[in-house]
Amino acid sequence: MKIVRTRKQIPTGIARKLWVQSAGRCQYSGCNVSLWKDDLMYKDMNKAYISHIVAASPAGPRGDEIKSKELEVSYDNLMLLCDECHNRIDESDRKNHSVELLMTMKEDHEHRINLVTGIECANRSLVVSYLGKVGSFYPVLNRSKAFETIIPAYFPFKGYFIQGGTKNSPIDDHEEIYWSTEPLVLERWYNQNVMPFLNDRSSAHISLFAIAPQPLLIKLGSLVSELQPADIFQYFRDPSDSWKWQEDSSDLRCQVVPPVTFTGLPVLKLELSAELNDERIKKVFGEEQLSIWTVRISDPRRDFLKSRVHMQQLKRVFRSAFDQINVAHPDHKQIHVFPIAPNSAAIEFGRVRMPKADKELVLYDQNNKNNSFIKTLIIS
Repeated sequence: MKIVRTRKQIPTGIARKLWVQSAGRCQYSGCNVSLWKDDLMYKDMNKAYISHIVAASPAGPRGDEIKSKELEVSYDNLMLLCDECHNRIDESDRKNHSVELLMTMKEDHEHRINLVTGIECANRSLVVSYLGKVGSFYPVLNRSKAFETIIPAYFPFKGYFIQGGTKNSPIDDHEEIYWSTEPLVLERWYNQNVMPFLNDRSSAHISLFAIAPQPLLIKLGSLVSELQPADIFQYFRDPSDSWKWQEDSSDLRCQVVPPVTFTGLPVLKLELSAELNDERIKKVFGEEQLSIWTVRISDPRRDFLKSRVHMQQLKRVFRSAFDQINVAHPDHKQIHVFPIAPNSAAIEFGRVRMPKADKELVLYDQNNKNNSFIKTLIIS
């Protein structure tokens, strides 16, 4: 008589542990779908498969004469999957799903869940994005990428993702009306959508993702201010549209370069992402005498800013520039600023300024239609 081996039932404790460690979500990399609810009818539903990495039978997917029996009810050999992913690994694409690949997926998913659930409540951060077209480039940032960037240091406050920017504006930044409306829209958006969470202390920290014309970024920085705990993130086109700070402690050799004389109108150029010839600035002011100050690094280029260490170096130099200009030009109430800087550096420049101690900022931006700098807005 032929003996048919009966598959062992997964013990309740093992199944429960798998549900907990996976947070009730599909463990297949890139899926992450919830397995405890009917997303269409909004009702509770168990739609999970407890799938074997090494099949329970030697003849099954990734089966083994010895390991199949040994690992049949082993927690480390089980994955929680949705119907589609279960079918993929066992039927439709079995040959491309090795034991090693599935083990990595399981470990990565459970590690991520452990990180997220291990974050203390005090480490809540309000995730804010402000995106606007710069020339022909319009940045895109979705909720999941923003959340992924701040974890594990912070946890997104209540899952909120507050979005602002100039996406739907029919006006381009070379038009005069743009600069009379967008700064006001930015300020009202921030006061109405961000400040309420800070005023009632429901979230004490901000994670800010922003790309826009640089005067608007400096304006945004002035609204956030350095007194507000915040992480400002830098956009990296390479590698792969990332917002994650890298590890780099190199010295940028930042410096404040003073003018030859201090008798003219104080002008500050941020020569960080590219060099800026003084003659381009002088064309804006005609015959007026200028005292042109410069904040620069040893090799101005677009991709120099890599890490939080670099940002701290820049912030110290920004503060030094304000202090030196205040001393050298006591009778002037304004600094005329020409920024060529990464998005996060422009924001931090606005944050570093102290409204009561420092001069007003008159901000300029390159107008590609006229191939010249134009005055955009004033921060008082």
